[in-house]
Order: sequence, then C-alpha cells, then structure tokens
Amino acid sequence: MDKINKTVIYEDVSDLVINEVSPYPLLFNTIFKTKTWGGRKISNWVKSPMPDGKIGEAWLLSDRNDAQSIVQNGSLKGKSLGEIIKNFPKLILGKFSEEFKQFPLLIKILDVKKNLSLQIHPSEKNIALIPNGENAKTEGWVILEAKAKSKIFAGLNPNINDNNLRNINKKNIDKFVPSFKAKPDQAIFLNSGTIHSAQNNITMLEIQQNSDVTFRLFDWGRIDIETNKPRPLQIENAIKCIDFEQGKIAPIKPKIEVVFPILREQIFNCPFFIVWRIKASHIFKIGEVDAPTIIFCLKGKGTIKYRNIDQKVQKGNLILLPSSLGISTFNPKGSATIIIIKIPVN
Repeated sequence: MDKINKTVIYEDVSDLVINEVSPYPLLFNTIFKTKTWGGRKISNWVKSPMPDGKIGEAWLLSDRNDAQSIVQNGSLKGKSLGEIIKNFPKLILGKFSEEFKQFPLLIKILDVKKNLSLQIHPSEKNIALIPNGENAKTEGWVILEAKAKSKIFAGLNPNINDNNLRNINKKNIDKFVPSFKAKPDQAIFLNSGTIHSAQNNITMLEIQQNSDVTFRLFDWGRIDIETNKPRPLQIENAIKCIDFEQGKIAPIKPKIEVVFPILREQIFNCPFFIVWRIKASHIFKIGEVDAPTIIFCLKGKGTIKYRNIDQKVQKGNLILLPSSLGISTFNPKGSATIIIIKIPVN
C-alpha cells in the first residue's frame, strides 16, 4: 500500500485536518527525563539540545498519554504518535492494528551515572498491582557505553527468600543478587519479575513493553535532590512481583543468523519484541510488509531508500518504518551497525 487517503475532522479547531498521508520513515523529537541517578552522556547519542540537570532517560519512541513522541519530519511533522495511530492505525501498525490501540513498545536511552534503584517490574501475573491503563514490563538492555567499574545486578542467588530481601542493604546485596561487569555491546534480557539494577557510568538502549510501572526494593540510601528526602520504596509490592525461580541473569549470547554479506545477530526474542543487531558495509533490505519496524543506529551512518527517496541515518537516530511502507533498503556509508526491533506475531 503506497498511499492512504482519509479525512479527519477534529473537535478542537487548533488541530490540523489531515487529508492525505503517504508512508515514509518517521523521526521523532526526543523526550528527556531528569533522574537523580542521571548524567550528561545521552548527548553522545542524541543530538537534540538537552535541558540542564541530571538527564537519566531519553525517550526515543513513546506512545503514552503522559509522554507522546512528536514527529519531526515530513507531512506528519508536529503530530503525535498516538494521534497518528488513532486516525491511521493500519498506516503504523498494519496487521497489529486490531490487537494494539497504542504502540506496544517504549524505546529509551538510559544514562546511569550513579545507581539505579534495585527494582522489579510486574508481570501479567500481578495484574492487581498494575494501575489501570498500564502494562506489565519486560525489557532488554543493549550496553552502549561502560567504564571499568560499571556493574549490572540481575537475578537471584540460590535459596533466597522474601525475608532476605526485606533486609537488603549495601553491605549484603552481593549475597542475594548476582552481578557482572558491564561492557559495551552486551545484551541483557530482563523478564518481568526479575530483580535488577545498574551502576557506575553505564549508557544503554532500553527496549521494553509500553509501561512505566516500577517497584523499588532498595535505593542505596540516597536522598532525592528535589525533595531532600529518601525516595519512596515499594518493598511489599516488589516482593510480590519477584520471580524467585529466576536464578542468575547473564548477558545474552547472540544468535548469529547471517555472516555474509552482512552480520545479523538476533539478540532478543520474546513474546513482546524481537531484536537484531546488524553490522554491514553492503546494502540490505529492511522493513516488513504490513508490520512496523524500528531502527536505531549504533555506529556509522547510511541512508534508507524508499520509493526512490533517501532518508539519511546517523548514529543515535531512531526511525520508525510504518507498516504501510513495506520493504525498503539500508545503504551504509562505509560501515554501520544498527539495531532492528519488531513486534512478534503471537
């Protein structure tokens, strides 16, 4: 489908009337989030001007009522992702348009200068603890930058129970929660119900379900710079969500699918997202018929060619290929590494 025609009349006269939409690669304005544990390294990846302060998160793709990604290019410039999906669901979601009323994934860059809280996200089994309008949260991390002392905590050591975790502190955390040194290019899968944290200068790409529900088990005794008080914990809710059978979590070993002429590795494959890392110096096909594709450029640059039009791509760019765009091609300039994210068919 090359073109979708539709007329939409809005009650609010301040909204534009969309008469015609042709699919094209969508870029979005970045949404920045101040965090007590954040820093300034997101500027290494996102070229948009950052606000002052400790910026812990850059939301690259978000279809949430409280945080809407706004298109920055083309005929849909100034429109929110949610507005486009509401009016043109098949344009963006294609075969998933009946299943999802909002885009089901949230994509971020995190700058963990200090320590994330030791936290848990709920699963579908914890529906009573998930606020209305929210979802469970499974996520995957791809490490972009790390230092010598950067560290990931993930999972549980053997024979740990809820009473152990109620007494967790800085001195005994290693007895309960395993950890490993964080290194660039590592991929870490965190199923909902997994205890996790990160510390000491880690920048990472986060692919997750469209959810913002977090229960803090422990926050390293820190004081919130805005309130001058400890940040609130949700210890009992966190414990209710923990998968006590999770064991030790280690970085994912990528599944190599193609070696030549491109290197394509599958790094995540779960019911909520499938993620590949592609390293290439030759042109290759991207996108899918009747399903959206998300691209994030890790290294290098290139162009997406669609209908004989070139869309430039460089390090740090996130681009959404709408379902109705179908198959396009990516032409690296020299060599480039990109992340491809898709919604699985369940």
